[in-house]
Amino acid sequence: MAPGGGRIVVERRDRLDALRAPASAGRLTPRVAGSHPADKAADAHRAPGAGGMRGRAVLSF
Repeated sequence: MAPGGGRIVVERRDRLDALRAPASAGRLTPRVAGSHPADKAADAHRAPGAGGMRGRAVLSF
């Protein structure tokens, strides 16, 4: 974390490029904890704080 609680983001194009081929080929399997409609984005944002969540919350538009 950066001072003040922000995050420091560093672009690593080489890492993104290494993921491009397997992602395009469907060889990467993301862990999705749940899918939420866009109007329930607040619920999706609170879910990790409740504990027991494995994976990412996905918003559906």
